[in-house]
Amino acid sequence: MYRPKPEFKPKSSYERKRQQREYNANKRDKEANEFYHNKTWKHLSAGLKQQVMFTCECCGRTSTTKGYAHMSIIRNVFYLGLN
Repeated sequence: MYRPKPEFKPKSSYERKRQQREYNANKRDKEANEFYHNKTWKHLSAGLKQQVMFTCECCGRTSTTKGYAHMSIIRNVFYLGLN
């Protein structure tokens, strides 16, 4: 039986901001967040991305967009003691 897909309704900017505030307050890892926003990590991350020509070692995806990375790999680096 054919069922049409439900119509996609984008969330309002108010709803997105509300969800982001809730996520930041209740779910975000505060220690990791501080680490990712410090100067040392930004320089290290930029250098490593440039060294591998912005290509992911896991999936082969190439991207020059700011901040692209697989979080599991970054989290492992964080817990290895680069902080």
